[in-house]
Amino acid sequence: MRFLTCAAALSALVLTGCGSGPEMRPEPVEIKGTVKLPGGAPPTGLTVTFQPQQNSPPGGAKLAPDGSFTVQLTPGKYSVYFQDEANAKVPAYKSIPEKYRSPGEATVVTVESGKPLAIDVN
Repeated sequence: MRFLTCAAALSALVLTGCGSGPEMRPEPVEIKGTVKLPGGAPPTGLTVTFQPQQNSPPGGAKLAPDGSFTVQLTPGKYSVYFQDEANAKVPAYKSIPEKYRSPGEATVVTVESGKPLAIDVN
């Protein structure tokens, strides 16, 4: 009888370890960064958008006058692009290279927890 009790307990332990639960994603973290245009000037009046390349939510932030931003993102790889809320009427938007006007492979950045992000648009 003791053998059957031990065998049942061992079977229960094995079976509970075999299932796979829901995928655990890291929590979003606050990322601070800066954006510089060619020549080093900060863009103004634009929004920086982060399109994830993994199963994470996208993020975005309006740029401050000095080109800085703060956004909540899950660590990982993101395509970065810029949007002009005034429908391409903001002067800084015209100086953004075409590859930074929509998400794409050429504009990939890696977001890491606790590390500031510098985006040099060139």
